[in-house]
Amino acid sequence: MIAIAAVNTQRLEAQALEVFPDNEKAARWIREPNPALANKRPIDMVETEEGYQTVCDVLTRIESGTYS
Repeated sequence: MIAIAAVNTQRLEAQALEVFPDNEKAARWIREPNPALANKRPIDMVETEEGYQTVCDVLTRIESGTYS
């Protein structure tokens, strides 16, 4: 499970940087509670593939403008 979390964390960081080109803003988004994730921190959700996909769905919605 630790290996999955490590890989998913790297993938999440890369995707967050695509959505938020500012490194600081991307890092803050990853580590702060998010209302779209039931106030969970995205970084805490990447321990499972399902959690990682949920976080990616939120990033995709932000990128497309359907969630701000």
